Amino acid sequence: MPVNTFLWLAAVLGGTVIVLQWFFLRARYLNGIAQQRNRHQQAQQLIHQQLDQAKRQIGHLQHELSLSKQQIARLAAKVPAPARPRPMAVPHHQRDEPHSTRRSLPADGFADTLPTPEFPRDAALPQQH
Repeated sequence: MPVNTFLWLAAVLGGTVIVLQWFFLRARYLNGIAQQRNRHQQAQQLIHQQLDQAKRQIGHLQHELSLSKQQIARLAAKVPAPARPRPMAVPHHQRDEPHSTRRSLPADGFADTLPTPEFPRDAALPQQH
């Protein structure tokens, strides 16, 4: 057999192997894609089912919450308001104490905020005028 015929036969055989391998790999790839699509569709279906279930649960919980609020409003309307405790009379000696020992705020609602000589200012801090 001449070498030229042998080379042509090898080339045809090699081409056939390459084409068969391409068909085989393409078929495997398409099967893998189909399986992946099926898994994806199943996952989407499961997610949609879970989403619908969550929506139903949220609706149910919102309904229960509204019923509870209505029930609380009805019960609050039935129960009389608690009686306010009588203010205790402040002993006379406590009314005359200076502001520093008094436990309540002054009449205007603001506490004394002037600097105290008890804590000297730091010289490194900027002076406020």
